[in-house]
Amino acid sequence: MKADKEACINCHRYDRACPMSLPVEEMVNRGKFEHRECILCGTCADICPKSVISYSFSSYKK
Repeated sequence: MKADKEACINCHRYDRACPMSLPVEEMVNRGKFEHRECILCGTCADICPKSVISYSFSSYKK
């Protein structure tokens, strides 16, 4: 997951929407989008009005 902290408008929607009650906005503003309890549900990315959060899964090739 990655976040564009410069584009964040601090709307607080992430924190209210996160099913794990994680401090998503704090992680975005820190520039470190990691938390061991994150279940990668994508709710934070879906709820963001500025599309600040994005994530992708890379394919593993042998």
